[in-house]
Amino acid sequence: MIPKRLRLGIYPYAFARISVMRTRLIDKDEYHKLLKLEPHSLVRYLEDTDYKQDLIAVSGKDAAQVSIPPVDMIEDAT
Repeated sequence: MIPKRLRLGIYPYAFARISVMRTRLIDKDEYHKLLKLEPHSLVRYLEDTDYKQDLIAVSGKDAAQVSIPPVDMIEDAT
């Protein structure tokens, strides 16, 4: 069984990593707002967050070549 909450004393590195990752997640209210956006607006929004590197990774180009990831990729995924 996985404990509900990791204890700092048992797994300090994992605890620290997970704590930081949680702060970077999109919260529930923001998520519902994003669901209403058009794909192009959604990509623009995500470019201003920590998800920019993920968008670059799925575009297949390096950061210098990408200003806005292809919206077609997002439309294909939906």
